Amino acid sequence: MKFREAVEATSGLSEAYEAGLKALAAVDRSRITVANEGSLCGSVNLDTALRRGARAHEHVWDYGVCHATDGYQGIHWIEVHPASDHGVTDLLDKFAWLTQWLASDGSRLRRMTVAFIWISSGKTTFTKTSSSARRLAQKGVRSAGRHYHIK
Repeated sequence: MKFREAVEATSGLSEAYEAGLKALAAVDRSRITVANEGSLCGSVNLDTALRRGARAHEHVWDYGVCHATDGYQGIHWIEVHPASDHGVTDLLDKFAWLTQWLASDGSRLRRMTVAFIWISSGKTTFTKTSSSARRLAQKGVRSAGRHYHIK
């Protein structure tokens, strides 16, 4: 199944698919560089599409960005969040939400997952080798710093 089909077949996301990086807020689009723009197969803003009604107060992950390599479409799950110890706690809550969602409603998209990426917004108050950064890495969330490059 292709990314767009999987998004449109997923509860709550049926109208959330956008071409390229258009699902991302403008400020967040500027935090991502893609080596080959033509390799993008779309994006989805989970936070906007899913944080409604019963999910209004949940810690929803920000974005899914699809990138095609050698005919395979893979999703980079991207969260833009401050880099502080408190921010890491929030990020871990959002990651727990995302993994649970991918195991249930988002199961079609789980099969396409390539990476879980955190892009730092604002001031960074810890180093990449700190205990906070290690906690994220142990969960499988990669810190991209302030900018993420999709190759």
